[in-house]
Amino acid sequence: MRTGDIEASLAELALGRMLFIHGIEFKYVTPIMKKGHDYDILVKLPNGLFACADAKCKIEGQEFSPTSVENTLRKGRKQFPEGEPAILFVKYPYAWDEDPESLAILRDVAMKFFRTTKRVVSVKYYVQPILQEGGDVRQRLGFKEFSNPVTRFGSDVDWRLFNTPNNLATTWQRIGNFPDEADMAAQSSGSGLPTNRTEPR
Repeated sequence: MRTGDIEASLAELALGRMLFIHGIEFKYVTPIMKKGHDYDILVKLPNGLFACADAKCKIEGQEFSPTSVENTLRKGRKQFPEGEPAILFVKYPYAWDEDPESLAILRDVAMKFFRTTKRVVSVKYYVQPILQEGGDVRQRLGFKEFSNPVTRFGSDVDWRLFNTPNNLATTWQRIGNFPDEADMAAQSSGSGLPTNRTEPR
């Protein structure tokens, strides 16, 4: 973030949240800026293996470009060590999500990319738009996972992470209502805040 690359940094944090609310074990790693060891996250897969993962970001407002996504995947592949399964997460602009043709092309780009690598076991696209609905501002989450059919770590393996129900109810709480003057008065009198106000854990 200090370099000004704010949106890409937020994409890494958003990825951590997405993994957390789905109950997936992971940890952020400190990149050592060395070819083959410059990735963001270590993720535990459902089959017990650990995968090196990196978050990529296509900036909001960026025009849809399959070539740009292909270049992102090719560059990302070079960041991973040779002997470990790797996953590329790509956050894309919400405008792309509204075009079914763009989504079909993203799938084709991933499958074409798999023909060039056996190291990257999965490409996972995700989008987290912030939308105004009525008087509320909400953030949504969408994702699509693609598995590499042929890898060094097994063929025809299901490398999906999010194919189980998420644990949002137990792992994450939204801030519902900020206290108004009546709430603050109740708090000062010792009666506490309303039960519908929740805090993030």
